[in-house]
Amino acid sequence: MRVAALPADAIPLSDRPYVRAGNICHTVHMRAPSRVPSGLPAHSAARRARPFAVWGAVLALTVSLIPTGAAVAADPTPAPTAASATPAPTATPTPTSTPSPAPKTTSAPKATPTAEPSTAPVESAEPDAVPDEDLPGPDTEYAAPPVETVERDDLSDVVATTPVVEEDAAGDVTMDVADPGNVPYPASGSSSGSGDGASGSRFELVAPAAIVPAAPVTGFSAGNIISNSVFTNKGTMTEKQIKSFIDGKVAKCQSGYTCLENYAEKTPTRKADSYCSKYTGGQRESAARIIHKVSQACGINPQVLLVMLQKEQGLVTHTWPSDWRFTIAMGMGCPDTADCDKNYYGFFNQVYGAARQMKIYGQSNYFTWYAPGATHQIRYHPKASCGSSAVKVQNQATANLYYYTPYQPNKAALAAGSGTGDSCSSYGNRNFYTYFRAWFGSTGGGSTSGGSSSGGTAKATAISKAYAALGSAKGKLGEPISAESCGLTGGGCYRHYENGSIHWTANTGARATWGSIGTHWRAVGGSKGTLRYPSSNEVCGLAGGGCYQTFQGGSIHWSSATGSHMTRGAIRNAWRDAGWERGALGYPTTDEACGLPGGGCYQTFQGGSIHWSPSTGAHVTRGAIRNAWRATGWERGKLGYPTSNEWCGLPSKGCYQDFQGGKVYWSSKTGSHAVWGAILTAWKARGYERGTLGYPTSDESCNAKGVCVQNFQRGRITWSSTTGAVVRRS
Repeated sequence: MRVAALPADAIPLSDRPYVRAGNICHTVHMRAPSRVPSGLPAHSAARRARPFAVWGAVLALTVSLIPTGAAVAADPTPAPTAASATPAPTATPTPTSTPSPAPKTTSAPKATPTAEPSTAPVESAEPDAVPDEDLPGPDTEYAAPPVETVERDDLSDVVATTPVVEEDAAGDVTMDVADPGNVPYPASGSSSGSGDGASGSRFELVAPAAIVPAAPVTGFSAGNIISNSVFTNKGTMTEKQIKSFIDGKVAKCQSGYTCLENYAEKTPTRKADSYCSKYTGGQRESAARIIHKVSQACGINPQVLLVMLQKEQGLVTHTWPSDWRFTIAMGMGCPDTADCDKNYYGFFNQVYGAARQMKIYGQSNYFTWYAPGATHQIRYHPKASCGSSAVKVQNQATANLYYYTPYQPNKAALAAGSGTGDSCSSYGNRNFYTYFRAWFGSTGGGSTSGGSSSGGTAKATAISKAYAALGSAKGKLGEPISAESCGLTGGGCYRHYENGSIHWTANTGARATWGSIGTHWRAVGGSKGTLRYPSSNEVCGLAGGGCYQTFQGGSIHWSSATGSHMTRGAIRNAWRDAGWERGALGYPTTDEACGLPGGGCYQTFQGGSIHWSPSTGAHVTRGAIRNAWRATGWERGKLGYPTSNEWCGLPSKGCYQDFQGGKVYWSSKTGSHAVWGAILTAWKARGYERGTLGYPTSDESCNAKGVCVQNFQRGRITWSSTTGAVVRRS
């Protein structure tokens, strides 16, 4: 990290980097300013944002981030529950095919992409609604895949290097070479400055000839390298996802070395301050855990920390790293013109110190020479003769990168891709941009054209048109955080934004997803799941302030009372016939669940349930009839699955419903009771509820001798194996 020089009294004590040594605090010495060309910041060399020498003899307090030692780490489907306040059943509405209004656009957030598409998707006409008969039914196997975290090809070869033999002598450096991936570079001279395997030499801005040039860097904008929202988005990766990412970057760690995927160390506890919240140390924390916990404590995107580890020491992809690479992993406290500050030695101290320093840049009154919103002269190289150019720094995140590495790539560096430019080329911020874009998609910065910072205007795509129609950055989606990428299932393309995504296919057009509905879509598999791609945008204004969105394989409905749940296939059709969310069932309260007897499935709603089996189809149960069915054991009991919906209009405003093993009858005077077997047959012979016996007033009950009896309004029916069904009128 490089820090511009400053006088001893130029920075408030509370803003000064510090380290703790025993009970005594000392300010980290900062290097005095040197004369520089007019308009240039006062800094001595490239890693300026690191603690450096303070002129003056005023303070005796110093603090030290003391490094700690490193160690090599070498259900079954739930049964539906009855609705709580059971209403008396009413007639099921005659299907009127009055679906919710057809939505108009959609898209879904996905995992981080890596490459921009080579061709823009062609905008297509809005597709017709998918016919219900084409939707998967409950007989389709339903196993929701895990949430997608990555939706891209690995493009790390964009910044591929040709490894050379490492010499472990102190003084090896990778700082600011064209690509530090696996290319250690022995420093000239013998200024190692340390005897513990850590480099104390200056970090030279030269590149080894072994680098294989790549395609020119496109889209780099010197004033907008990365957006604030991407830089500070600490929720991009979980610890598990960070570990998986690191593990995937090294196929095999060479024998005798500790690669990043195996690294672990005991970490200290750091108290909360105005820059970072408390970090609670641990006995044996992996690199992935340290990166995740630091990102959460200091509010820095863990992807940013991973890229910095790569561009500084090549640690993410290195297969045979020396110990010193971990000792000065982020280049924290290592100015270009002096030995590294041992107070910042150690992997944890490096990652935590660099992340905290990024927060200091944005909050300190001292760091102003790259202040966002203003135009600054930024050099191409430490050599003043290499020149500089005026750059309007557009945001704090870009300013942070310049405080840390105060040079911009020149035309030769950008033209070289990941390779070597000319004698005036520097590579730190170029490498940050190219690594981030290759690994995680767009930085949210760069030129708006998608080409070089001086390039022309890119052709508008269907995705960009959909984004503009939704209000661009001022709309629901916010700023873009990835490049547009293609190659998804079915030839789909997508782009991620701060608050959602836009997905495109030739059949669906470009559709946005966001919020709870977008999150639920991803949870059930996104474009690879049963719902496939969105076929409309989210539509709101439903009953109770609800919203919904249609997909190729079904719908997702949301309300504040129920959250977001998907419906599909035959169950969705039965819900539609019952009046959607405006009918007696209301909104879904669960997703469809399968694995019931006979291959059945069910889904619960605010006002009841829908059960489906291959032999019975999908039918609604609700209210008192549903409660009576539940009392018999649901579909596992004597009644089995429902074979009809509830029917009303019987005498005394009664209702009934058919099941595989019998019927359930309800009236306001008698309540709800199941009737089956020989007793049902005898009652039927006497005219059901219209006959001499009237409605059942109890359920069937049997004694130990096998005699069963059921009471009715005007009599009873008794049954035994010896007598059969005997009717007695009262």
